[in-house]
Amino acid sequence: MFQTYSKRQLPPFYAQVQIIKTPKARVVSIDGKHWEIQYEHISRNQGMLLQFGSKPIKSYIRVAEIIEHELNVFALPPTADRDDIDKHILEIQDFIKTVTLPFPAKDLFEYWLLDAKNERPLALIFSCCEAHKIPSFPEKTAWTALPASIMTIESTEQEKATETPPVNYRLETLVNKRAGFKPKAKWFNRYTDTSESFPNLLVSNDWEDEYENDLYTRYIEHQSPRLLTLHCLDHSERSHLEECAKTHALEVERFYRLYPEVINQPVINGIRVEARMRQAVLNQSLQSNHKRYRQQ
Repeated sequence: MFQTYSKRQLPPFYAQVQIIKTPKARVVSIDGKHWEIQYEHISRNQGMLLQFGSKPIKSYIRVAEIIEHELNVFALPPTADRDDIDKHILEIQDFIKTVTLPFPAKDLFEYWLLDAKNERPLALIFSCCEAHKIPSFPEKTAWTALPASIMTIESTEQEKATETPPVNYRLETLVNKRAGFKPKAKWFNRYTDTSESFPNLLVSNDWEDEYENDLYTRYIEHQSPRLLTLHCLDHSERSHLEECAKTHALEVERFYRLYPEVINQPVINGIRVEARMRQAVLNQSLQSNHKRYRQQ
């Protein structure tokens, strides 16, 4: 009854999303802590399509969320079957308590922006789990970096003084410039395209210019807590990212449940201890501010 798998959230790469599917519902989580339950819903217009023999587009409505096993049920549209939805919610809640994370990666069909010089994979744009869904994707020929509003990379003093754009934006510009004036992108099947070389960190690390390599390095180091959720990393890549993640303790604590493997467990344990200490200080500060506000 329950199908479990994970896939990369793209574009841009945000996390390795965990997915649970049933015949009538799907459940998604980007951190293994917060699960959103979505139930298949046929609207009144779609019901009319069914009467005329047409197949409606499958759509879902948000019906509940589970945060650290605590259930919060949402209001439903009048046409929704409350009893059936409640039954599914309880079954899903019980199932989540039994799962082992992360789920296996299923999105092995990949759409890569190509390097203009050699037409080799340069940066990952899309991925999907089933070949028949490929035609539904747009023919996008540009790579998108995780924006600074989501992942802020500290600027140097010189960059601040000259009001230089964020690292994220500058790397995005470099990658798309490297794809050429008439950029090309191509779908690959990881089942069969075994002779091709794919950048495991989802964007090429082949940057010879010192400035370009610095942008790439800073971006990847800051993204390390999220990249550690990937299933395709080799031993050296994972070990390097674990070291990079030392300065991003709260992000590691958020995504740790989804790491397929840990190379240096003492390093990760130390990062998580720091995260809990920082969170405790933050919570204490918030409580103090709240108390001060109520006294005013």
